Amino acid sequence: MSRKTGWRPVTVSALILIPSALVVATPHSLQLQFASSQPIASHSAAEDVLKNIPDKLQPIKVVDALPPAVRDALVLLFHQKSLQMANAGGRFNATDFVDKRYPMRRLIFAAVTGDKCLVHYERGGWSHNYYALIFRIDKHQNANLIWSASYRAAAKNISGLKTGPHFDVPESNL
Repeated sequence: MSRKTGWRPVTVSALILIPSALVVATPHSLQLQFASSQPIASHSAAEDVLKNIPDKLQPIKVVDALPPAVRDALVLLFHQKSLQMANAGGRFNATDFVDKRYPMRRLIFAAVTGDKCLVHYERGGWSHNYYALIFRIDKHQNANLIWSASYRAAAKNISGLKTGPHFDVPESNL
């Protein structure tokens, strides 16, 4: 039986999805396939919501100060029994060296205007990530996620979220 040169079967040991890269690990190699480093150019109505949030809102730095509907929505979104998120500046697991006493996520800041709540947070682990979420709180006090994005770094304020390069992120990656 003839054998093709350079071809051999490969067993995939792990398939890992990182927000901007696909990692394929085999017993003898590691391959990275990076997405474009350019921000997504598409424009959505939800991005208009971000642009219409005033820059000078009082920042929320304590998780318990978030509206209860948003805290409940975050619990569901993160698949948790109770919200595990450190307050701004608090201790959390920034790396993959995990200390069970601390959460994997930390609030950077949040803001509320009318029926909208913006939450900017970071998630530690093997890949340290920064996210912004916008929820709309309906008349029944339910918070619905209407926009989510990933950032390369933490924004200092709302203006920084508006101008910083970002990528739309599916709900399953938050």
